[in-house]
Amino acid sequence: MRTFDWRAFERKGKNKEASKDEKLLKENIDELKKVALKKSSEDMKEIARQVLVEE
Repeated sequence: MRTFDWRAFERKGKNKEASKDEKLLKENIDELKKVALKKSSEDMKEIARQVLVEE
């Protein structure tokens, strides 16, 4: 009898979620550029921290 591979299941879910996030970033890149280049109270590093998740 085989057992269910939970590690592979979790990895697949994480990869799928990461690909969704990447797809959304690609779709909204122009808007993100405009926000980043617009003068605001936040500096570029703070915007990068919000947009990019540390891995």
